[in-house]
Amino acid sequence: MGAPLGWLTGRSLGLLVVKQGPAHFEPVTEQCVAGDVQIHIDRTFGLDEVPQALSYVGAGLALGKVVVDVT
Repeated sequence: MGAPLGWLTGRSLGLLVVKQGPAHFEPVTEQCVAGDVQIHIDRTFGLDEVPQALSYVGAGLALGKVVVDVT
């Protein structure tokens, strides 16, 4: 379904199937601890900017993770 929906919306869509249970996440955990997994943070918003953050993500502008800093 991802390809037809992507064609209609102009976005790249995919489906991620993940098996449940700790045994399936241990390899990813090990990669995270080793520093082999990198997450791209597109933008950080303050807690008072949550509406702007939601608008940013909803408009499809985020090219990575959007973080809300609660400190």
